[in-house]
Amino acid sequence: MTARDKKAWTHLRLALSSTFAEGAARILAFAFFAVLARFAGPGIFGEVRAALSASQIAAGIGVPFLTSVSRLGGGASLPHASNGPRPAQLSPELTGWVLFTLLGALAAGFGYRFYNGSGASVFLCTVGFGCNYFGMLVARSYQLPRALMFVTLLGNAGQLAVLLMLILWVPRAVTADAIVVVYACAFILPVAISRSLRRFTTVRLTTLATLAQDVWTRRREYLSQLAQHISHVLIVSLDLLVLSIVVPSKIVGEYAAIKGLLLVTLLPATALFHMVIPASVRRLDGQRTAGYLPLLWIGSSAVVAAAGTTAVFGEWLMRTIYGTRYLGLGLAVAYGALGAGLYGLSLLRGAAWIARGRTGALSVIVSTAAILDAAALVAFPALATPFGAACSWTAANAVVAAVMVLAEWVNHRGERSAGNAA
Repeated sequence: MTARDKKAWTHLRLALSSTFAEGAARILAFAFFAVLARFAGPGIFGEVRAALSASQIAAGIGVPFLTSVSRLGGGASLPHASNGPRPAQLSPELTGWVLFTLLGALAAGFGYRFYNGSGASVFLCTVGFGCNYFGMLVARSYQLPRALMFVTLLGNAGQLAVLLMLILWVPRAVTADAIVVVYACAFILPVAISRSLRRFTTVRLTTLATLAQDVWTRRREYLSQLAQHISHVLIVSLDLLVLSIVVPSKIVGEYAAIKGLLLVTLLPATALFHMVIPASVRRLDGQRTAGYLPLLWIGSSAVVAAAGTTAVFGEWLMRTIYGTRYLGLGLAVAYGALGAGLYGLSLLRGAAWIARGRTGALSVIVSTAAILDAAALVAFPALATPFGAACSWTAANAVVAAVMVLAEWVNHRGERSAGNAA
């Protein structure tokens, strides 16, 4: 086998392991929430999902530093290559990730404590999300398939296994705080004990002065990466968090069950998102490439098919997956499936925007829609129901899609005018 063949096989093995790990992790995560919702009921399920939403949003402020760590991994062509990461190179980024994840955890913990008194579990869960982001991004970027499988599968399988043991042997222990702690520890422990990640977890952290200088020097890069990540997290989780403030946890749990089903519709878009970005990069002469179009069509077709199936069989899916305590939500699922389909299509097209340097515009559009959606739930009490929240989320995603289409049309007209003038 030639060196070129070995390199191709290495990249193929990493891609396959990454796809398998992500797919298996999502299936296990969905099974975890389905079992919890079915056994504990919408009340406890709503409390858990609200706490997880707060933690996921807060942990996002550390992701830009992990993205920089991932980009430095481009030089490591093989898992154990000599040109791999050096502690001095990664120290500022890893210090930033640790510091900002802890700051986010403190903010989420104190903020949630005023809401229902469970700040400690939210703090721990935010750290757990940060560790999960760390394990996934580092393992992918530095071509560590074993670490990726270990972190994703052990974490999600561990969550599900502990939940099942609690249900079978100690059902009284299935409380919102206990489940959030289990969820957090299942993400923290695999990263802490992974041998493959030890060279990253043992890096000596830099001083705050060095970190501040690094952040200031690369502030535009960090802000762009933060906006890209947070905008997606907000559109997925912010409405759940806000809904938990204005309505009882039972309603939050019912909507969380709907939202969990809708997010499955986005799997084709999220799976192809990072493949569309490099395929959409312009050529050196500035001309567009058509390499992303097949991926775009495949992903769009899969999203439309998934959304249509979810809309048609929504009531049956809710009853089959979550049980009889979630009946009568089929219409909300149908409306929500429309929103999920629209956001999936926008996400695929958004990958092309990111490849062409329009990350800021995409982030502003998505974040604004998510914030308006959350504000509507507070301003209009009639929307604070599973059906109303699903309709509001769909309207927000329709706005995202409409604004993106309008921006594409304006940009296309501008390019045509420039071409005619030339």
